[in-house]
Amino acid sequence: HLPLEVLISGQNVALGAALCLPFGGGPSDRMRVRFNLSERYDPFQLAVMIFAGGGFFAISLGADGMEVLEIALEFGAAFELNIGVASGGVSAMAGIYFRIDVVADELQFDAYLRINGHLSVLGIITISIEFYMVLSYKEEGDRSKLLGRATVTVKVEVLFFSATVSMTVERKFSGSADDPT
Repeated sequence: HLPLEVLISGQNVALGAALCLPFGGGPSDRMRVRFNLSERYDPFQLAVMIFAGGGFFAISLGADGMEVLEIALEFGAAFELNIGVASGGVSAMAGIYFRIDVVADELQFDAYLRINGHLSVLGIITISIEFYMVLSYKEEGDRSKLLGRATVTVKVEVLFFSATVSMTVERKFSGSADDPT
């Protein structure tokens, strides 16, 4: 009989609310309210053993209804190892991002995969690599686009020297006839 210990941890969970009361009196000046669970630039993180995830939610409401809705969720696994002289880690995350802007008549949906790893030896040499692939659907008025993009980034640090190399490939799968190729 071996005891099983499950560790659940969370970070950056924040609730927010904002109220905008304009005093200009112009046609575009109207009362707005915004509610959020964490932020796009600082999403919440949740980990259960090696499984991890995160995201955020935000909604902006005007006097005449919803203006902007944003949702992002990410899930995957992460593993870290430290053996004294060397430490490193690897993670693989998949996620979605959804944004609808009623005022600007825009819709965006992204599905992505991010895999990264890092290794440090005695704090003298550090190597990190990240692979990021995203499929984006964007709709602006009556124009729509489906784009795919993949980026590989490698960073090497030796003492005071650092070099980063990135390679990106982007492909357009569909769109309006008047879009540039």
